[in-house]
Amino acid sequence: MKRLPRVRPSGRLGSVVDIPSEFPALHQVVPQRCLSGARAAKPSPMIGPPRVPISVGRRSGRFGNTHGRFWGGQTSGLARSNLIWQTDAMSYAHSARATFANMLGTLDHLVGKARDAAMADEVLGEKLTDDMFPLELQFRVALNQVLLALNQVAGASLPLEATPYRSLAEVQERIAAVRSHVDHSDPAEWATAGEPVDLTLPNGVRFVMSSEEDIRDWIMPNFYFHVTIAYALLRRAGLAIGKMDFLPHMERHKVAAKL
Repeated sequence: MKRLPRVRPSGRLGSVVDIPSEFPALHQVVPQRCLSGARAAKPSPMIGPPRVPISVGRRSGRFGNTHGRFWGGQTSGLARSNLIWQTDAMSYAHSARATFANMLGTLDHLVGKARDAAMADEVLGEKLTDDMFPLELQFRVALNQVLLALNQVAGASLPLEATPYRSLAEVQERIAAVRSHVDHSDPAEWATAGEPVDLTLPNGVRFVMSSEEDIRDWIMPNFYFHVTIAYALLRRAGLAIGKMDFLPHMERHKVAAKL
């Protein structure tokens, strides 16, 4: 097995941890940008599986003191592999959960503004073009992307939103229900980044990918697409909204202007 170095942000090699020789796709764990100019690992005199330097930084989501998972005795090769993948899973899972929370907040904000503006429920039938979904289905498919993600990688068994929404009030209720599922999901319990997802679409198209790829390449682009179309339909219907209504979560990052 090839010995690959993984460096700390400072450029120094991290500590060495045994990796079993059957460990798959190590290149997915070691970012290529970390390998440029890095020293090659010295052959280990120890008997057993190859040893690969990896970072053991103290920051959250990295190996070492944050979770203490490598300490306390021998672990099996499979356990060591899972620890590697679990660290990557922590990264993609926390990011995905935060994004879902932010953009579900966007949907709630948009529907709330529509209700405050006394928009009629008939707006749910608005379309950009005849061959695109109406606003009601844009909301529903957006929420289903979140539910699908929780079912695929977070161990949930949640029914998808199958019944058409009849009012803006109902849309807001369903957004709140899905937000609650996200809030109660623990990223630490999501599937590891490399765990496979086998997805077959209603039209028969099949995708096989890792959990991280499923979220990054399929779920998130679809989620953002339908949220964006919902924004565009409300704007076209006359709702007074702007870009910051698409990004209401940025309010928490705002700093007061200096006088």
